[in-house]
Amino acid sequence: DTSLVNVYTDVVIARESTLDTVQAQADVRAALARHGYTQERFETELRKAGEDPATFRALYDSVSARISAKRRPQK
Repeated sequence: DTSLVNVYTDVVIARESTLDTVQAQADVRAALARHGYTQERFETELRKAGEDPATFRALYDSVSARISAKRRPQK
């Protein structure tokens, strides 16, 4: 699911962007809201994806690739 990949990518980046846990939580909430997700919906979709190892692996691989692409310097 592309929308889950997008939101999960932004959530991971938000969590890694600061050492301040209060700020990280606010950044995660903002990322979820930008994508039209609630915390509950996000967690539910992640749990559902995790029920099938192949589905979760594909999700994780897609998120990992997007994070790498966002970190790569733009030419």
